[in-house]
Amino acid sequence: MNSVPVNKLRVLFVDDEPPIRDVMKIELPRMGHEATICEDGAAAIAALDKQSFDVAIVDLRMPGLSGWDVIDHIKKTAPDTEVIISTGHGSMEEAIQALRRGAYDFLPKPCKLFEIANVLKRVGEKLALTRKTVALERQLERVEGSPSLIGETASMRRVKALVDKIAPTDSAVMIQGETGTGKELVARRIHELSLRVDGPFVAVNCGALAENLVESEFFGHRKGAFTGADTPRKGLVEVAHCGTLFLDEIGDLDKSMQVMLLRFLESGEIRRVGENEFFHVDVRIVCATNRDLQTMVAEGTFREDLFFRVNTFEIHLSPLRERKDDIPSLAKTLIARHLKRAQAPADILSPAVRTDVAAQSKELEEKSGIQLVVATVPSLQGSDIETFANQLFRAWELGQAQKNNGILLLVAPNERKVRIEIGYGLEGTLTDALASTIISGAIVPHFKRGDFSGGVEGGVHGIVAVLRTDPSQWQAQALVAAPKPRWFGEYVIMFVVFSVFLGAFALFIKDLIGRFLHPPPHGHYVKRGERSIYISPRHSSGGSSSWGGSGSYDSGSSSSSSSGDFSGGGGSSGGGGASGSW
Repeated sequence: MNSVPVNKLRVLFVDDEPPIRDVMKIELPRMGHEATICEDGAAAIAALDKQSFDVAIVDLRMPGLSGWDVIDHIKKTAPDTEVIISTGHGSMEEAIQALRRGAYDFLPKPCKLFEIANVLKRVGEKLALTRKTVALERQLERVEGSPSLIGETASMRRVKALVDKIAPTDSAVMIQGETGTGKELVARRIHELSLRVDGPFVAVNCGALAENLVESEFFGHRKGAFTGADTPRKGLVEVAHCGTLFLDEIGDLDKSMQVMLLRFLESGEIRRVGENEFFHVDVRIVCATNRDLQTMVAEGTFREDLFFRVNTFEIHLSPLRERKDDIPSLAKTLIARHLKRAQAPADILSPAVRTDVAAQSKELEEKSGIQLVVATVPSLQGSDIETFANQLFRAWELGQAQKNNGILLLVAPNERKVRIEIGYGLEGTLTDALASTIISGAIVPHFKRGDFSGGVEGGVHGIVAVLRTDPSQWQAQALVAAPKPRWFGEYVIMFVVFSVFLGAFALFIKDLIGRFLHPPPHGHYVKRGERSIYISPRHSSGGSSSWGGSGSYDSGSSSSSSSGDFSGGGGSSGGGGASGSW
């Protein structure tokens, strides 16, 4: 059984007294640390320029460059290095000044060994916490996987047994499997079951690193090592100190980086870019690849000695299409995580997954290599169904064949939404237009009638029907489902109708404005007995008006039917007459 790794520090000890230097040269390694002993400030600064240190124990009073000069140099060139002041001429004022300049602690001489050991232990705990924090910050955007491996098929039970067996050791592990089969989840599980569980877990995608920065990403660099290196930086290997370093897609590393990685695996030592001295790092290596490394070795693209170094223990992961019985449990776990619940509801999956739909999906996959999965969710928690379906589809790793032949039918009945997610390998087969036709024609009508299971089955039948169609007809079906282009004459007719409507509307507005600005004159009614007579605006009682006209009324007549007439005589303007009958 391996012991828990200690926080081994790189210590720079600076003192002008030979007896003290001789003692510390022996005692610091006994404490489990790497020691560099210097007799004065100039030697200390020279050592700092060659390599980096975790902590420096500096005497303040020395001939030549004093301890204050060394402290200033450390804070300028290596701000991550902790400083401990040690002096026999110390005072409270000097201690306060040292702490203000960034010193970690102040030890008055003569220093006892247990006091030095205790302060170095605290420094080691602080640095370990810092490394772990840096590792967590690098993974902040990453969605954390489940702490346990999901699945009870024979292949998954074999993987779990291998993980339980190899995790407590420090052996290098090679995880092989197709892209998306969960290699990083297995690596995390190995770390969580190991003695390094309290250390950082650092994942590196070797294929995503820039070619000119690979060495700096792995091993770090000092300030000014190359153009753009404005500050010193720790490499990912150093960040993983006392923890686990996961090298994903190790087969994508170039030959020069393979040589550097091989040397690190053989010696456990690394060197920052721009430095001359190597230093030891305690890291466990777990690698993963989706490529056949043995074939690459035969082709000369991967070093054989590196292959044997990283392949001491091999774990093979089967794709999801070979363990479909794990789909329900995996789906429930992922949906529960999205819903932020401990467990997903028992009826989260449609019964169609286990009945007729499952049979059709199996037949479809056996004949065409296409995997179809149906899922329902009670609520999207305010998420967009397209984003939710895409995340669920990728997380399920549906149809993780080389062409990604997978289809997901996701239904959210409470949200009244449905989505068909199509794998990249089927984009030319089941088009978006056909998927929309299936949703509108085979699914939504059932849902509107409250027939949920019928809608799910209708959607599956529609998808299967399309995929069973002769491939030569796929394009024709897509054209039928797609909107037709308009004929040019339709645009001409639309333009003419719009122009007529616009002209009529303009005339109406013009007439309305004219009536408002120049309203017509109004007449009035006069009551005569049982009759009312309309007096035209042309009538003038004065006999002379711009409208003109005069009239008379026979009040003595008692006839029930009579007529009166206003003649247009006497007016100065000679206007026309008006008439009315009663």
